[in-house]
Amino acid sequence: MVVWARYVVHTLLMAGIFLPQSGLRVLRTKKPLWQLARALCLLGTSLFFTTALRYIPLAEATAVNFLAPVLVTALSVPLLKERVTRGQWIAV
Repeated sequence: MVVWARYVVHTLLMAGIFLPQSGLRVLRTKKPLWQLARALCLLGTSLFFTTALRYIPLAEATAVNFLAPVLVTALSVPLLKERVTRGQWIAV
């Protein structure tokens, strides 16, 4: 219920802001499958977080959730062959 309400409210808010300015052009993308994958990943993380709350306390679930940027940054080096600078690590 929480995940559903979150995304419906955000979608309506963003539609109210961007659709009057750009029209349906805002929905065009060059890589629709990548956008779909991104949306499913975001939905998955939200569902995993709310499901985790049934099994672990809120503080631990939030701590694990806040580790996501660190994990993404750390894994971008071996998996994507990206170079992560000291400034990027400090930002994370």
